[in-house]
Amino acid sequence: MLIGAGLVVLLALVAILVPRGDGFRPLDPASAGPTGARALSQVLERRGVQTDVVRSVEELRAARTDSGTTVLVTGPDVPERAVALLRERRDVHRLVLVTPSAPILDGLNLPATPVGRQGRLEAACEVGAVQPTDTLSAGSLVYRPTTSGVTTCFAAIDEDRPDDVAPAAYLEFGATGSHPDTVVFGQDQAFSNAHITRESHAAIALRLLGTETTRVLWYVPSPDEDDPAVEGDRPTAPEWILPALIITALTVLLLCLWRGRRLGPITVEPLPVVVPAGETTSARARLYRRAGDEQAVARILTDAATEEIRRRLRLPADADVARIAEAVHRATGEDRSEVSALLSTTVPDSLDAHARRLRRLRRKVRTS
Repeated sequence: MLIGAGLVVLLALVAILVPRGDGFRPLDPASAGPTGARALSQVLERRGVQTDVVRSVEELRAARTDSGTTVLVTGPDVPERAVALLRERRDVHRLVLVTPSAPILDGLNLPATPVGRQGRLEAACEVGAVQPTDTLSAGSLVYRPTTSGVTTCFAAIDEDRPDDVAPAAYLEFGATGSHPDTVVFGQDQAFSNAHITRESHAAIALRLLGTETTRVLWYVPSPDEDDPAVEGDRPTAPEWILPALIITALTVLLLCLWRGRRLGPITVEPLPVVVPAGETTSARARLYRRAGDEQAVARILTDAATEEIRRRLRLPADADVARIAEAVHRATGEDRSEVSALLSTTVPDSLDAHARRLRRLRRKVRTS
């Protein structure tokens, strides 16, 4: 009992000390973790693009912007005051929204709505930062434009609504009086350290943030008690859920071990007698003879011979009888038509004669 209690205490300590991340929000350019974006930030700086990070509404309000600035907003959870500030920044070069939620799109007067996640997507178009051969990994959030005139790429086929505009993972909205030139991008993994090297993520991210601009204002929204964030698309679990699950699972395991000991040691019994393959084959043959199903036996013999000949002559799995007969002719000199007829026969006049001819053909191919 003392040993069990000690194990429970030890497991509780391990669960409490489980790492809970590096303290950064997803796609934070200062984070080197899997969900961070330090790799992209460093590449942009090496290319001469200045990266300024803001993490609060006050920092966003104080940040300067001009026609050479691209404003990047990461994540679907953005405080309402931040949405109002972004709506006022009409002098910037471009506004890039990564997986924005529907309330953010409405707050910025962007006519689109999120539809859902999609599998791997191919561009098949050339729009802005996207080339026709670009691809995105699975998990992209796609958006359906609610008005005409929206430029889209990485479209997803919607079989339920074929007549509507196809939802897409990349949308461009031209500058208007209510917003600057804006890009909605539904693949947040394209910026993360763990996934930026997959598919065409790196190329799209660099074209989107590193061309026609000299500065990126990188806004990483942070929770603000005085200004709750606009509801996004990703629910979050409390921090204690992982330790609680680990403790519960290990406690159940210890309980099973404790209860299992009351049943005594496991009894080991010898395995049944191993039946040789030859006896199994003979027994199966006797069953076919008793049933009198010569057609089934002929099909089995023909299929087995065809498979062996195909493998020995190194033919592809989809090779037909004519191709196999041609290969047998080249290897053994056998007549093509006779080989083709033999391997195509499933209802022979004499099962014994058919089996002998197949055996002879297999032997010739084996020794050729």
